[in-house]
Amino acid sequence: GVKSVRFMDPNFFAHTKKVKQLAKLIKSSSYKLEWSASGDISSLLRLSADDYKEISDSGCWRIHIGVESGSDKTLKLLNKFHFT
Repeated sequence: GVKSVRFMDPNFFAHTKKVKQLAKLIKSSSYKLEWSASGDISSLLRLSADDYKEISDSGCWRIHIGVESGSDKTLKLLNKFHFT
């Protein structure tokens, strides 16, 4: 059966309440699942140390963090709107 899942949505952690609900659901399940997910730094900064503990205790073993360029020129080329 499935033992590990990776959530590839870069906005996965944008909905903090849903992430915490998922962590509780996985943790309370008799099926032990390892999981990982992607997140952007602004969403991840909204989580508390307790949130991270709960997420980790549910089987999350890795969080993939996307990093943006610090160069306005590069951000414009990529059609990103977070200019420095």
